[in-house]
Amino acid sequence: MPQKLTAVPPAYRPREGERLPSSKESIYRPQSQPETETVKKWHEKKLQRNYLKPFLLPLILAIPTIGVIVYAKRYLPTALFQFEERMVERAVTTTLEQPGTNTYRNTTFGFSFDYPDTMFLAVTPLTDPQRTEVSLNAGGISAMKFKAQPVGNLTATTYGEIEASGQRILAGRSWHVFALPEGYSVSTEAVGPSYVLQTSYNGFLYRIILPGQVQPNQEQETVLASLEFLAAPITDWGNCWKATNSIHLESGECITQEGRRFQKP
Repeated sequence: MPQKLTAVPPAYRPREGERLPSSKESIYRPQSQPETETVKKWHEKKLQRNYLKPFLLPLILAIPTIGVIVYAKRYLPTALFQFEERMVERAVTTTLEQPGTNTYRNTTFGFSFDYPDTMFLAVTPLTDPQRTEVSLNAGGISAMKFKAQPVGNLTATTYGEIEASGQRILAGRSWHVFALPEGYSVSTEAVGPSYVLQTSYNGFLYRIILPGQVQPNQEQETVLASLEFLAAPITDWGNCWKATNSIHLESGECITQEGRRFQKP
């Protein structure tokens, strides 16, 4: 039986200048369409974002810095001023809270000390011009007594029958320390417990008594720290009176053996 022949279409031949699609390309791929207005705007925004990328990080970092500068310029001077104002107020308040200080000077017996307004000073009148006694009272109670008299046959190393328990420096001098036990008394001058200091200087015996205490408190220590000896106290009242016969003195003046003049008490 004769075979049936099938007609084969002739092979397609491209025209001159026409390119046939490769095997990887689809012959059905649509041709590119012209860009619309929306696509053009999208491309423009993308190009703008790419342009701004290098400047974005510095800009983000600069924003807090600018904020700090603006805040400091606007608020920091006020804050510093308020801080300084508070410090001044605190300093003034501290100064005002401190009690006032007074100075007692005794040129006759050559000593001085400072004491606060919280203490009341009283000079005990004595019939013996060669002795002096000054008291500081706090709250109506005797807090400190300062005494001075010629040394004579006295010694600074003993008080009554008690020997000194130690020494300390006041006004550039070594003072003997006595701790009077409770119930012990030296005449009517001191009754234990008491804290007593003694030293001799320029022919005088100086004594400080703190009644009812075995150690000075802070206020008393401040007074003791301010104690000073003045130059050339009168060391012999007899010589002072005799000197008036041979040395011209103004009315009411007295002179020491060292030649220093004072007003007679």
